[in-house]
Amino acid sequence: MTALQQIFAERPELIALAVFVLAFVSVRSVASRMTLRRILMGALFFLGFTYLLFQARQVPYLAPVTPRDALARFIGDALKIVWWFWAASLASESLRLYASRGHTPLSRYRLSQDLSVAGIYLCALIGLTSYVLNLPLQGLLVTSGAVAVVLGLALQSTLGDVFYGIVLSLGKPYNLGDWVTLDNGVEGIVVEMNWRATNLLTDRQDIAIVPNSVIAKARLVNSSFPSRTHGTCIRLPLTAQASPERAVRVLSDAALGCRLVLTQPPPSVVVKAMSAEATVFEVTFFTSEVGLAAGAQTAVYENIYRGLQVAGIALGSASASASAAKSAADFAALPELQRLLDSSGLFGRATADDRLVLARALERMEYEPGEIILEQGNAVPALLIAASGVLSVTRRSGDRVDEILRISAGGQVGADELRRNVPAAATVTALRRSTVYHLDKMIFLNFAETQAASGEQGQGPGRTQAAA
Repeated sequence: MTALQQIFAERPELIALAVFVLAFVSVRSVASRMTLRRILMGALFFLGFTYLLFQARQVPYLAPVTPRDALARFIGDALKIVWWFWAASLASESLRLYASRGHTPLSRYRLSQDLSVAGIYLCALIGLTSYVLNLPLQGLLVTSGAVAVVLGLALQSTLGDVFYGIVLSLGKPYNLGDWVTLDNGVEGIVVEMNWRATNLLTDRQDIAIVPNSVIAKARLVNSSFPSRTHGTCIRLPLTAQASPERAVRVLSDAALGCRLVLTQPPPSVVVKAMSAEATVFEVTFFTSEVGLAAGAQTAVYENIYRGLQVAGIALGSASASASAAKSAADFAALPELQRLLDSSGLFGRATADDRLVLARALERMEYEPGEIILEQGNAVPALLIAASGVLSVTRRSGDRVDEILRISAGGQVGADELRRNVPAAATVTALRRSTVYHLDKMIFLNFAETQAASGEQGQGPGRTQAAA
């Protein structure tokens, strides 16, 4: 104990060096980086290290005193250099830990964190230069200024990206996870913003690396701000003979008939142009995420196709020929119930006589918004075929109710339950004022059996020939 006291009295800087080595080994033993445990352990060792430096009269932030010998001067300067970089390391790790927990805007961009850490180490370097190396800052700044000019000319493009990245980081036109679109056609989800570029994850699951200078100069649309709701517009030319009011109702129901389309804000349809050849309509609908827009657009087009078929409205064109106009007129002249049956996939193989019988058996029913058409768990009395409006199909599981499907004009519900003779698997509710035709259960089952039998007869020879 007396020997240790003598070493501590004569060479306290050696004890400080031993504490630094012990701290280096102990802190490195912590598996994960930037954890609170690792930072607290390092801070305790740092405080002990600072105390020992004070005992050795090696204050890192004061002008150096005249050392006792060359060894004390060498060890003291080395330990003060360690002190400055150790302090900067603790400060930067604390900053990154705080930013990673989302309590500060620094967690949004890695560039901001890197700039802050660079500022911390720059301050440590200035303090080390002034108080440890005892070098004149003015001469260093003049020399570094000349070097900076040369490097700036050589790295002009790269430095431009860096400074534009700082501007984007401060202005925050987008955040991580936002869907952005540039005027050059590049679009995707922001997954990273670094010193040189912004990385976008495209819809093809590729990474588009766009320099920060290009983004700063481009016209940018952030589809995720102020909300993640995204609107999609499609244009359709319809025949000039179609009533705009009726066409608007059909197109609006077709858009809302997609489950991915939001009910609020509701879809909107406006007339954009009208001529003797065609009337152009613009349909706008909204999805909760921009990533759902492509799938919703395809489903909306399918609903529009069936809705126009049921309504007897044909597509129009400014360059429509006389034969195309005649086909559109013949299409609209078909009976309404025949168009309804044609639009449903269940009756595609039915003959003209079968469709006439089915059309006579259909019973027309009107439902108001919110009215329940079919309750989950109840027996299905008939096949339901939507002629207009929108139906919402929901399934109850315990206390949870999920919308699983929407049905617009031409859609049907109840076929599977009728074939298997089971209760309704979901509840059907009118989302808008709707017209629904009911086809009696027995008539539908007889038709299904007839179609199945004719299909087997049609495939019988083929099977026999294949077996032979």
